[in-house]
Amino acid sequence: MFWTWDFFSAIQSLQYKEAPKTVDELITTVERSFDAFPSIRSNHIFITLQQCMVEIMKVRGTNDYKIPHMNKISLEKEGRLPHQMRCDPKLVEEAIKWLDTSEDF
Repeated sequence: MFWTWDFFSAIQSLQYKEAPKTVDELITTVERSFDAFPSIRSNHIFITLQQCMVEIMKVRGTNDYKIPHMNKISLEKEGRLPHQMRCDPKLVEEAIKWLDTSEDF
């Protein structure tokens, strides 16, 4: 998934700058990298994840959707970037009904 890749590649790039030689050094480096990872970037990743989950419900579980864009940087500058996305309860209800009647699951 996109959000997983973005998060772990960012942590990994921070980790490679330190070049640990032992498992203990690696653990310490990963912990430091995690602590150094900007929380606002995590928010961007998880907002994108939530948007993708909504799109996945719309296409009934397939991966035939485009990752939605909402100009997160602009919204952040304006102080309007949400911490979580809203989801239409009707969409959730439809997705649950589809899962209940689908033979694939």
